[in-house]
Amino acid sequence: MDAISASRVRLVLVALVLLCGTLAAEDEPQSPPLLSELPAIARQPNRDAEFQRLRQLGVDGWWVHARQAFDAPLSPTPAQRETLGSLVTQAKDDRWMLVLHPLLANDGTLALSDEALVRRIKRLAKEWRSWTGGRDLVLSFLDAPPRTQELRDILAYGRDAQAAHVDLVRRVAAALPRKTRIWMQPQQPTTTQWIDLRQQLPDRVGVVWSGPERLSAAIDADEAARIRSTIGERRLLLREHYPGNQYGERMPLSQNLGALQQRDAGLIPLLDGYVAVPMDSWAASRLTLQTIA
Repeated sequence: MDAISASRVRLVLVALVLLCGTLAAEDEPQSPPLLSELPAIARQPNRDAEFQRLRQLGVDGWWVHARQAFDAPLSPTPAQRETLGSLVTQAKDDRWMLVLHPLLANDGTLALSDEALVRRIKRLAKEWRSWTGGRDLVLSFLDAPPRTQELRDILAYGRDAQAAHVDLVRRVAAALPRKTRIWMQPQQPTTTQWIDLRQQLPDRVGVVWSGPERLSAAIDADEAARIRSTIGERRLLLREHYPGNQYGERMPLSQNLGALQQRDAGLIPLLDGYVAVPMDSWAASRLTLQTIA
């Protein structure tokens, strides 16, 4: 074989190696963004160092409850503004998600059917963008009563709370800029209610799923695929109460302190993000968060 032919063979081999590497990279599913609840970290005396440790574990986004970041009626104290500002300065490129619980955050004066509630949510979303650059707004109804409570809501929607929740999300979506990513976190819906969400929610609204149970021992890809096919092409975010146990649930310490288990690797291509909930003493969740990442 002459030198020119040998060079051509080497070039072809290099091209094949590069092509195979490219195809392998394309076939490899990309991990969804990992987010963490923020308030437990913000309360720590050495919050900045702990915040950076969480980021080093692979956390690249933050799930912040308005009722914990702000005082009612939704206005931050100087100390809260300083805390948030300090953390945002350290992580300007991270994803900052504001989580509003409309039934808890309206200081008891507004019904879900009131347009004043939409205006209040719109104002807060604008303030959130100016403080953090965050463009994700989650309207959470996870802990809401299953039936409407206010007389105005009962007259507007009957006793079906999900109808009231969906209508509020639709009105908020119509009021906010298209650049705002809007999510709805429903109660644990039945199959029929999942189908209703698909039919009634605007396409731009993503869905936050809490797993098959409030505290799931295992989550498999088949269950996530079923939810995904039911809600259509809209975005799906998994937020589970794990590894934290501050909601009164009881689980073995090995689940709180050990590595993440019983989560199907097939979940990765089905999710647009994963939200973990560290324990208040977040250092105890370090191993779990590392294995999640």
